[in-house]
Amino acid sequence: MGLALSPDGKRIGILALGKLWIMPVKETPRAIADVPLEATSLAWSPNGNEVAWSAGIADHENLFATNITNGVTRQLTALPGREVYPTYSPDGRYLAFIHVKDDGVLRVIPANSSNVADIAQTRDLGSIGSSWSSTPQWSPESDALLVCGSQSLTDRGRATLVSLAGQRKTLTSFLDAPIFLQWIPQHKLLFVRHDRLWQVTFKEGTVSDTKSIGTSAALYASASRDGSVLFVSEDGLRVRHPNGTEQRIGWPLTYKAALPKPILIRNVMIIDGTGGPITGPHDILIRQGRIHRIDPTGTSATAGVQVIDAQGRVVIPGLMDLHAHIYRPDLLPGSLYFGVTTIRDQGSSMGPLVAYRDAIAAGGLPGPRIGYGGFQFYSDWPFDEEQGRGIEPFADTDHIRRSVALAQAFGAQHIKTRTFRRWDINARMITEAHQRGMRATGHCSHLLPLIAAGMDAKEHIGVCEARGNTYMYDDLIQLFKSAHVGVVPTISYIDLAVRLNERPALLDDDAELAPFLPTRDNFDWMIKLTPADRQDWSRDVQHAREATAKLLQAGVTIGAGTDIWQIPTGVHLELEQLVLAGLTPVQAIRAATGDSARILGAEKDLGTIEEGKWADLIILDADPLVDIRNTRKIWQVIQTGRVVDRPAILKVMHPR
Repeated sequence: MGLALSPDGKRIGILALGKLWIMPVKETPRAIADVPLEATSLAWSPNGNEVAWSAGIADHENLFATNITNGVTRQLTALPGREVYPTYSPDGRYLAFIHVKDDGVLRVIPANSSNVADIAQTRDLGSIGSSWSSTPQWSPESDALLVCGSQSLTDRGRATLVSLAGQRKTLTSFLDAPIFLQWIPQHKLLFVRHDRLWQVTFKEGTVSDTKSIGTSAALYASASRDGSVLFVSEDGLRVRHPNGTEQRIGWPLTYKAALPKPILIRNVMIIDGTGGPITGPHDILIRQGRIHRIDPTGTSATAGVQVIDAQGRVVIPGLMDLHAHIYRPDLLPGSLYFGVTTIRDQGSSMGPLVAYRDAIAAGGLPGPRIGYGGFQFYSDWPFDEEQGRGIEPFADTDHIRRSVALAQAFGAQHIKTRTFRRWDINARMITEAHQRGMRATGHCSHLLPLIAAGMDAKEHIGVCEARGNTYMYDDLIQLFKSAHVGVVPTISYIDLAVRLNERPALLDDDAELAPFLPTRDNFDWMIKLTPADRQDWSRDVQHAREATAKLLQAGVTIGAGTDIWQIPTGVHLELEQLVLAGLTPVQAIRAATGDSARILGAEKDLGTIEEGKWADLIILDADPLVDIRNTRKIWQVIQTGRVVDRPAILKVMHPR
């Protein structure tokens, strides 16, 4: 959630697993303070005595500072809206940050401030919008801040110097959307481009002598006063010293989750996720988080195990959402509450995504198991950002290798190719991923270079394939079948937009969902569809249902995904859409469990209720084969052999 090299280059600050860690380079990290899980944007004071960071409920974050010696934290700001991206001036007098309410405003306060709650107590340097490639950086003289232009094609190569008096100087011949920009000695700027380190001379508002620094893959860079650089590379953390040597640190933090105690679920009827019929009453014995035995009810020994009497209820495997975007990690507990035990993220900011994955796996936060690609890979967009790679192999022949290597270093199980200007570039991305044992999915899948490269799955029905957007023709269906391309239709994404547009109060009817919903403006684009758009999307919903039925009938593997990040019940909506498409409830459940696990590449451990697999289970109060909407009538959720404390999840939800 936060990573920064100290000004003297001797220590590393890390925000992870709900703690602030300080680590002398190449030594053991030490936790010096507890912080909220969402704490982010770590910044060192120039004397190295404290670090600032941002935390709070989404869109209402404040700034804090922690003393490195005693671990005491003080609150710096309490303004309306959110305060993010703190940065100390080199002379130690000021702290600048971005204040986001309606727009991003650059503000400055004294570095020793506490509880600044009135904007009149801040120095207002004016709006900088909400899109910049790198966060504002102080000049070495502490008299101005450099704001890089956005990644829009009209704003590329631009930047602004904002003085402490609020005067602005526009730089029109700057760098093209640099990320992780840092000011380093000798009038130089350090930045990341094409997933490697670069530096450039910066004098009197102009740049010159741009050159790469080494060939290592690099992301999340920060620099010290002497020009040493901390960054994430394909083998973990590294520090590059001014003499060009690189010190390999790896991943210094580890965790180990405790195994759950044995559980016996007694007297439950099983829908196992394979597509088979419901069984009679059985007992399910769970040991070390996995299904140990499945026996006729009443035949299992109960000594030394927790017994859950299901009293004839129905159990299904935990549900999966194969197309999620974790833009609001604080909403993750809601997915688990509604029985979604596994999510596959299809493009979010990599660092926070992995941090929350680790927090859930370590037991620090309730939530679904998270699989991810993290980055979205583009072949028609020339810039990188925290959640996207603009691949340009014609400008840098090693760019694809470094980008996929970084995704793998962060633990990604697949890559997602998002756009397709040149099929050969995307094919090379797929090949690189497969060579590393990773899978590949994309909005487009059938173009022959991608099939030849081995694309594993396709996201959405009706997106990208010109011949498949309206009608799914038989040759395309046979191509998916022959190439073993799994398809994730995401019909619910389109359908929810249409229904919310028709009736904006739709979600207000669901009392159980209410505690998990973010503010209404998160649904604005759906509500504000034009009548023509709504008519087109309504037609698209019907075409997507028809195409899904054809694919299934032909033997193509169908998975469940939503692309709906705002609500945790999306998979249940997708199950309804699959049934409306013509699938039986058993087939729809299989799509959201057993077949989703196959598309994920996790069928050996997940997706079905079988001996040896992880115990991800939902015990229902009503039979979903009678009405698929009964998947919402949840009695208990079990994840990796642990009973989920659903009432406790309700208490931690503050989405706004």
